[in-house]
Amino acid sequence: MKNLLLVAIALFTLNATAQNEKIKKSPTKKERINALKNQSPEDIATVKTAKLTKQLDLSEDQQKKVYAVLLEHTEKGQKNNIRRKEMITSEKKMSRAESKKEVMKQREVEMNAINSKLKAILNAKQYEIYEQTVRKNRKPNQKIMMKKN
Repeated sequence: MKNLLLVAIALFTLNATAQNEKIKKSPTKKERINALKNQSPEDIATVKTAKLTKQLDLSEDQQKKVYAVLLEHTEKGQKNNIRRKEMITSEKKMSRAESKKEVMKQREVEMNAINSKLKAILNAKQYEIYEQTVRKNRKPNQKIMMKKN
């Protein structure tokens, strides 16, 4: 009987203390996207450059060149987002499927341009690591926008 009482008290105490601890939630995809929307292109390019520097062990010269490429890409992306929103609200509305196809074509062209620029900046080993990272981060049902050059 004593053992049963001790087990019940232990479970009750454990349950009570477990309820008090806050559960850390990682930000959702939507929250990460909203956080990026509020940042300037320079901030986004800086963060992405720092991430690539850590992954690929970039030199100072490579960092500057990668930053320039990413800054240009980020600025273009923000302009394209504004243009897409205008197209949706304009009199000449596109259907959801048409706009999605157009967006995918634009992204593929942009990714191919970025990849070719990064290939010129990075050495073969760094580019291979970059390629693997991009492939790993893609969802299985998404097209891989890596074009073999």
